[in-house]
Amino acid sequence: MVWILVLAGLLVYVALLFFSGPLLLLAGYLAALFVLAAVFLIYRRFCVECGVEVPIAFTDEGKEVNIEIHISNKSPLVCGRIRLCLAVSNAFYGKKRRIWLGASDIMPGRNQLLYTLQLPGAGCYDIRVKGMRIYDLTGLAWISKRVNRSASVRVLPDIQPVGVRLTEPVRSFFGDAEVYDEDRAGQDTDEVFQIRSFRPGDKLQSIHWKLSAKTDDLMVREYSLPKACPVVLFLDYQKEKTGQNGRRYLRLAAGLSFSLMDAGCPHYAAWYDGRTQDITRARVDDEESYYCFISSYLTGQGAAGGISLEELYREKYRGEFYLHGLRLTGKAELYKDGERILPVAEKTAGQEGEEVEIVV
Repeated sequence: MVWILVLAGLLVYVALLFFSGPLLLLAGYLAALFVLAAVFLIYRRFCVECGVEVPIAFTDEGKEVNIEIHISNKSPLVCGRIRLCLAVSNAFYGKKRRIWLGASDIMPGRNQLLYTLQLPGAGCYDIRVKGMRIYDLTGLAWISKRVNRSASVRVLPDIQPVGVRLTEPVRSFFGDAEVYDEDRAGQDTDEVFQIRSFRPGDKLQSIHWKLSAKTDDLMVREYSLPKACPVVLFLDYQKEKTGQNGRRYLRLAAGLSFSLMDAGCPHYAAWYDGRTQDITRARVDDEESYYCFISSYLTGQGAAGGISLEELYREKYRGEFYLHGLRLTGKAELYKDGERILPVAEKTAGQEGEEVEIVV
């Protein structure tokens, strides 16, 4: 809109230089147009508001994301043209980009516009409307308005196929846990698995004498079996050392956790969260806990260099034991108990679409 005022000033200068009345009159018209356009745009700026919403907050990698832009026009006039500035940032990778969207013929009242975005790679994306440009009837003059409305969407990574073979020590691992096996009884006296009728071979110590006296039948108390985690998956993502392997890293991290869960191996996924400056972990037993872990992990930020996840884990969770520690680096290198079993430079295994096999 400033260009109108600049052009009017230039015409005034030329008119005075050549003593031209018509040019001076034209400059007056442009000045009046500037005033009218300014008043009109300021009025529209006051009447137009904007918001953003993502109908489906979760999607898979590679799929398009639908976003809804809500524009409220409080004036009785149709708003001809608006441009919206969107800032799209990935919390996991720390990458940002700007996208401009156009809208036209904004009717009085609430308007809902649907757009489609293609988000590169997995992660937790913050889609924020930073501002908008409101144009006049000619489409030549515009005024800016700051907007700070946002919505988030989590793009889940593809799962890298990983073959997992469990050894007998892992299958029979016993330890303290707050989660108990729903199908098998154990020897943890803190939790009762079930009460059933007496069977030949049951120990006398397991008889529930009070209940047996009430039912006139011998009843046995079976205790629960804690589901301890024999494996800890350390996700050692450091941004400055990742290079071009970030996408493969996320797919392999998802594949390792999902395959361990699918093989019947409860495990902890542990990582360093740059927001809280502390190590965080999530227990994965089933698909629900797996998706909770992935969702939580994608919102975090990578650790700075020089941080040892294993040492931080042992310090924070003292007294807890596990059989194997799997450490996945940002370069998609996989270590088992300190021994590298999947190098980043390996060409024959671990590539996208090919299955990796590990034994724990």
